[in-house]
Amino acid sequence: MKIGVILVFFLIVSSSQAQQKKSIITWDKIKKEISLLEQREKKWYHQDIIKDSVPGTSLFRTYDELLKHKKSEEVIVAVLDMSVDIHHKYLKSNIWINPNEIANNNIDDDGNGYVDDLNGWNFLGNQRGENLTYEQFEFVRIIKMLDNSKTPLTKADSLLLTKVKTVYKSYLKEANDNLINTNMVIESRTNAEIFLKNIFGNREYTIKDIDSLKKSFPNDTLLQTHARRMSNFITYGFTPERNEERKNDILNSIKFMLNKDYPERIIIGDFEQTKLYSNYGNNNVDTHFSFLSHGTLTSGFLTTKYIDKDSVNIFKNIKIMPLRVSAYGSEHDKDIALAIRYAVDHGARVINMSFGKRFSMNKEWVDDAIKYAENKDVLIVKSAGNDQFNTDILENTKYPNDYNNGIEFSDNYITVGGTSYGLNEKLLYNRSNYGKETVDIFAPGYGLIGLRPNDNVATNLKGTSFSASIVSGVAALIRSYYPSLTAAEVKQILMDSSVKYDILVDVPTKENPDQQLPFSELSKSGGIVNAYNAMLMAEEYIRKKKK
Repeated sequence: MKIGVILVFFLIVSSSQAQQKKSIITWDKIKKEISLLEQREKKWYHQDIIKDSVPGTSLFRTYDELLKHKKSEEVIVAVLDMSVDIHHKYLKSNIWINPNEIANNNIDDDGNGYVDDLNGWNFLGNQRGENLTYEQFEFVRIIKMLDNSKTPLTKADSLLLTKVKTVYKSYLKEANDNLINTNMVIESRTNAEIFLKNIFGNREYTIKDIDSLKKSFPNDTLLQTHARRMSNFITYGFTPERNEERKNDILNSIKFMLNKDYPERIIIGDFEQTKLYSNYGNNNVDTHFSFLSHGTLTSGFLTTKYIDKDSVNIFKNIKIMPLRVSAYGSEHDKDIALAIRYAVDHGARVINMSFGKRFSMNKEWVDDAIKYAENKDVLIVKSAGNDQFNTDILENTKYPNDYNNGIEFSDNYITVGGTSYGLNEKLLYNRSNYGKETVDIFAPGYGLIGLRPNDNVATNLKGTSFSASIVSGVAALIRSYYPSLTAAEVKQILMDSSVKYDILVDVPTKENPDQQLPFSELSKSGGIVNAYNAMLMAEEYIRKKKK
């Protein structure tokens, strides 16, 4: 079947004006077969559909043709996430510094209620320097709250309690099943090691050695079993260290994330149900950054310095404000709301939120913060999630969001799904959520190169967390080069200038594993973010404003 691809591009037609034009690219003009390895080498997500036949964001083309000699202003992007390695060699020049705070003098110099917040704030710590690495899941908190209610539950609360208890039982069963399986793997590997040591002694052996052994003793059932298992362990990286790490992760999920009695808020000195109380946290925005690496990973897409040693940092005027609200578990609505307000009050023009959860205890607190950001002209970019859900279905709702009773209440909030590099049925990243009403736009979310803590570069990253960061980067560029544009205008530009692909893509469900849908029907905009188009459209907005 021949598939057509419709691309909307805005081309400069004169040196003085940028006029809106459409051009149609047919499928036979686009190179279809591009390997993942080649994509990694080319940083496919920054590439251009016309020049490179890759459904990227056209960032490199944007810089080369539109931005190289253009002046820009500093724009702060608040990253609400886990810890950020603020001393990473590829990030440190992009980290925000609070101009009104003196470092480590134990004084709230700017009187904002946050002591020594030189680079941002950690809402998951206390003044003694203790920091949470785990939090409860939100459904665990809801169970604890409703089970301990001193008043009779409403019908709605009773239904909610039944629902969250079902989810809790499912998670707990999965954790215990995983623990049993992991213990079996550890025992199996140990037994195989002991058996093979009797043959190979203390010398190291390879899969080739094991295969030779199997051929030499084809009728030895016990040898064949241990040899086959060890081959699989080596092939799939099930090292003793990895197995123990997996076991510890499961045990910690039971001990902390699924533990109804875990005193998470007492540790940091907060009282969750007190909305305005904010005298908690500390300035350790980089605490445990190796373990809590997600914040560094998402921040990595707000710089391009790591691309190669001679690379220009296209985001040189973008400053990252780390605001730690995430650990392993679910974020607290209070932390999210306070972090949004902190970001707004300290000059952020874009807020990136690459996290999500299935339930929300205090949604109204976050909603109020979103409206506060809207009133202060701040754009919020949120990841759609990696559940393979249609989030238009009520049961699949992800939080935070900017909906109340199915009605969108703000125009400064943009939700981002993830895509892959293939111009075919695999264009949708296979774990991405989607929704014609609840997802605004897509951005690359598979086979990405980014940053890991401790000056490392990460490969083969995937997830809508990074799709959101990519959109935040493009939004920040628009606000940097066209600062007079409002948050609502930037959102509209991002959506209207997205590249629309008329392709049927795989969208499997349990009921219909072979389902395919038009990519254009999976989000409001129907497209993938494109920096080149967006900057041209921003220029057009400014030109029209001046008339």
